[in-house]
Amino acid sequence: GRRRMLTFSILLYAFSAFASGFSPTPQMLLFFRTLTFIGVCLEFVAAIAWLAELFPEPHRRERVLGYTQAFGSAGGFLVAVVYGLMVRWEAAGKLPEISLPDWLNFFGGAITDPDAAWRFTLMSGLMPALPLIVIRPFLPESPEWQRKKLAGTLKRPSIAAIFSPELRRTTIVTT
Repeated sequence: GRRRMLTFSILLYAFSAFASGFSPTPQMLLFFRTLTFIGVCLEFVAAIAWLAELFPEPHRRERVLGYTQAFGSAGGFLVAVVYGLMVRWEAAGKLPEISLPDWLNFFGGAITDPDAAWRFTLMSGLMPALPLIVIRPFLPESPEWQRKKLAGTLKRPSIAAIFSPELRRTTIVTT
């Protein structure tokens, strides 16, 4: 269901965002940032679909979806603010040097980067995920999804469906 996908995607995002801050090589950084992007995309799409089904009344649904998308974009601004603070703290010598205990260094290699602000900024992606990880398993499935599952009409979407005659033009234009 949506709840399971929401929980999986936030775990993927949280782990990969935190792990990317410990990347000793550019290839590992690229790998974890790609996983972070996948987690964010899954979370955003699943959350929008879940919220759209959770609020059937059109006016309220539009408001909820509007606020959700607005605050999703505000997260990027907050990351920029956090990075600015980290750079300022780093210049003042207030950021500790990153060193991992041997038992946690499962990525291999040593982190020798004295400029750690970007690493701390990446690791800060874990913070908004923590309350979500705690609350997500207790959130309800959408009534619409449950109704379709009980009726046996719930089916997996297919890639071919987006090229059906009624969606073909939209698919091509957006692609």
